[in-house]
Amino acid sequence: CSVTILEVNQERIAYLRKQYATEEVNIIESNTENLERTIKEADLFISTILIPGSRPPKIVKEYMVQSMKPGSVIVDIAIDQGGTVETIDHYTTHDNPVFIKHDVIHYAVPNMPGATPRTSTMALANGNIEYLLAIAKNGLENAIQNKPALATGINIYKGTITYENLGTTLELDYKPLKEVLI
Repeated sequence: CSVTILEVNQERIAYLRKQYATEEVNIIESNTENLERTIKEADLFISTILIPGSRPPKIVKEYMVQSMKPGSVIVDIAIDQGGTVETIDHYTTHDNPVFIKHDVIHYAVPNMPGATPRTSTMALANGNIEYLLAIAKNGLENAIQNKPALATGINIYKGTITYENLGTTLELDYKPLKEVLI
C-alpha cells in the first residue's frame, strides 16, 4: 500500500516531505501529467481541492476516470463547493453514498462530517473555542485586532462582502475587511 499526495504549492511540498520523511508517502507536484498517472494507478483517489469562497476547478477529467481500474473508488471532498470531478454529476447521500460510472465507484456526499455529528461538532468546537471566547470577551472588532487569524474566516461583515473569492464567484463587489472595519 502506498500513498501519493499531489500539491501545487512548493513550500507545502517541502513541508509535507519533511513531515512524512519516515513514512511511505510520495509527495509530488500537482500537474496534469502527474494527476493522470496517479489517478490511473490509484485504487482510491481522494480529491481535496479547496479554494475558500470559490468553486474549485474540475481538474479530474472524464478520460482520467475512464483510465482507472474497474472497482476503484473516487471521493470528491469538494462536492459541497461544486466538486472537482467531471463524472460526478449529482450528489449522493449518507443513506445512498455511491454510484458507479465507467466501472469506478464515486462517492459524492456533501457535508461528510454530518455522518458523525457529535464527533464533528466536538472537533469544530475545539478548533474554534479560542476565537469564540475572544469575541465574547472583547467584541468582534477587538477580537480581530487581537487574533488576526480570525479575519480570515469573515466573508461578509456589516452587509459587505469582505472576501475577494466570494465576490468574484458571485459576481458581486467586495471590499477588504480592513476598509469595512474603519
